Amino acid sequence: MRWVVIFSGVCASVFALAYSLMWGAGVFSDLGLRGTVAAVLATFLTTLIGVGLMALTFYSNRSGHDSTVHRLDEDRSSSKGAKRK
Repeated sequence: MRWVVIFSGVCASVFALAYSLMWGAGVFSDLGLRGTVAAVLATFLTTLIGVGLMALTFYSNRSGHDSTVHRLDEDRSSSKGAKRK
């Protein structure tokens, strides 16, 4: 679980660095204050959802839940094949 915190921190740092570089380059100068806040919040929330879903995917994979479901699917498909024969 510690790697999720590290991964989230790295993503937040990259996000802050990218936006500070864009702010310094004047990318947001034509948007005004409300447009800039909206763009930053929308991008941040989208990134937050993406990072959260990726963390859940990695956690699910490493915890063994995926293999359990896969094993159940194989058992179901093999039992259906046995009934057909």
